[in-house]
Amino acid sequence: MHSRFKPGQSGNPKGRPKKAQNASTLIGAVLGERIPVRENGRTRKISKLEASLTQLANKAAAGDVRAILAVVALAQGWRPAASLIRSRFRLMKPTAEYSTG
Repeated sequence: MHSRFKPGQSGNPKGRPKKAQNASTLIGAVLGERIPVRENGRTRKISKLEASLTQLANKAAAGDVRAILAVVALAQGWRPAASLIRSRFRLMKPTAEYSTG
């Protein structure tokens, strides 16, 4: 049997090209990467998204007008997931009895 390739040599040495990723997949991958942060003298790993949002919120709290506008814009577009709402209500306990009448 004759072959173009020597034994042990692949006919496709570079392999199949990787599928092109769309923008949302790339953004999710980049923002999901975990980075070490130092908080209260301790190091822990958080996502880049969490680190970015924390920095933005801190700047807004310090009075940075552009950061305040960005936080307001993000908050207006944010809708909590139903499971988050349910868990919050489960954690809430009545603190006072109200009477009607």
